[in-house]
This record gives sequence, C-alpha cells and structure tokens, in this order.
Amino acid sequence: MRDKTRSLAEGKWHHILPMFGVDPEHLRNKPGPCPICGGKDRFRYDDKGLGLWFCQQCRAGDGFSMVMALTGMDFAEAAFEIEKALGKEPVERKDQPAKKDPMIRLKKVSAMIEPAQGRATEHYLRARFLEPAPATRHVPSLEYYDDGKMAVKTPAMVHSVRAPDGSPATLHVTYLDGAGKALVNSPKKMLPPCKDWKGGAIRLYPVAGDVIGIAEGIETAMACHQFSGLPVWAAVTADNLAEFVPPDGIREVIIFGDNDESLTGHAVSYALARKLKAKKYEVSVAIPEEIGDWADRWEANHAS
Repeated sequence: MRDKTRSLAEGKWHHILPMFGVDPEHLRNKPGPCPICGGKDRFRYDDKGLGLWFCQQCRAGDGFSMVMALTGMDFAEAAFEIEKALGKEPVERKDQPAKKDPMIRLKKVSAMIEPAQGRATEHYLRARFLEPAPATRHVPSLEYYDDGKMAVKTPAMVHSVRAPDGSPATLHVTYLDGAGKALVNSPKKMLPPCKDWKGGAIRLYPVAGDVIGIAEGIETAMACHQFSGLPVWAAVTADNLAEFVPPDGIREVIIFGDNDESLTGHAVSYALARKLKAKKYEVSVAIPEEIGDWADRWEANHAS
C-alpha cells in the first residue's frame, strides 16, 4: 500500500495538501509561514513531485509527513485518506485500523491537566517575560507521537481551542523541556478536533466588557494582553485569524497582526478587519514596525 499510494500521489501534492487544510499560498518555493508549527517565514515548499518541504523548526519531510503532522494520523491512516482525496477507492485491508475517535485522546490529555503555576509551563513563559493566562494549563508528562509512534514524553503547555459558540473543539499542545520548547519535529501541535472550530480561538482571558483583542499565536496574545490590558485571544493560525468570529456582546475588535516577510500577517489581519467592518464592528489593526510578532517585541523590550 505504501508504494502504491506514493505512486498515486506523486506530482499531485499541490492538489492534495489543500484538501487537508493547507493554504495554497504556503506551497511556494520561497520563505513563508509553516502550515505545521505556524512559524512566520521559516518554511519553504520544494515539492519536486513528492511534496518536499523544509522548516527551520519542524525540519523537513514530504507530503505524507505533512499530512500526518497536521492530522495526527499514522502512515496507514494518512494513505487511506489521501487515496480517498485523490478519488481512488482505497484498498481495504484486514489490518486497516478503524479511524480513531478524537475524544479518546482529548479526554486522556484533559484528565492529566494541572494548573500552570510553578510548573515547566510557567518557567517557559517567564523566560519570555510572560505570565500564564487564566486559561493556561500544564501536563507533567505527555506522549509525543512522530510518524504515528510514541517517540518521547515531555511536559507540555496545554490550551483549549474553542469553536465560535464557545464549545471545546480540541487542545493545542506545546511540548517543553528544561530549556524551552522540546527538541522534537513539531513542538507545537493541535490534537485531532472533535468538531469544526473554524473562526474559533483559544479564549485565554475572560471578557468583561465589549472590547476584545485577537492575535495569531498564544504567546503573541499573552504579550498583547500584558501591554494593553485587554482580553486578547489566540486564533492559532494565520488562516483562522482571517475567519475569527467575535463572541456575542462585542462592539470593538483590535487585531494584533504579525509582521512577517511574506506579508501574510498583514493580509489576514486586514481581511478580518474588512469582514468585521462590514458587520458594523469598530475595528483597528496593530502590527509591529519591525519584522516579527508582538511577543518578539515584548521580549526584546524586557530583555534589554
């Protein structure tokens, strides 16, 4: 099955990867945002018929490894879904595992959650001059899976990702070690969701008034909260920032965009601003003058 699926997919990754949520704008042979870790300009897509890619954080891989990293599937599961995406009837195998219920993994991780204070999560954030948000949680030892196999266990920072209606959809995990993010292929991962969360966010802070901030990354949202005092949520990815749906009762939205060399941060921030303006929200966009995000600026200001 492995060779058969590779042969079917060869030369077709520009069509396959968007079926698994990858923005076609990411599939260009020049630095840009990484679909896996969310890095702003560390990713390059070489393709060469095999979907080859390289990220300074996630390392390198092919189209199959990207699908597995994005979905949490092992190779057999990914190959099965890729054949379906290609319009081929997948070959049923007697040993083909049933598709796993995402709630099994989500419930297992949720049962291990502890407060962040005094744990590796708090130490990781304080190294960037950040305080844990009210929604920030910690898991003392969490399995990290690579290519469908458990590779290592590390402490982890965990946040609930919620759909626009506020219901929990999945968990975002940042794997840690004593020096910061764990030295694994993808230290930041989304667990397979139990429902569609498009337009949702990580609700880091409670909202007491009618003004809210939205940023892309978790640490960026924390930094924006600390210098503005506003409840700032994290959209997790650039694509989802453009789709953000404010909760009921909000009058004004402040969009804290990233300044990356690809201009993706500008594009998604103003796409969201235009959409919200059309719905009669008061909207403003704040983007750092220098390349980077607001967490970079916050850290630089406090480290000097």
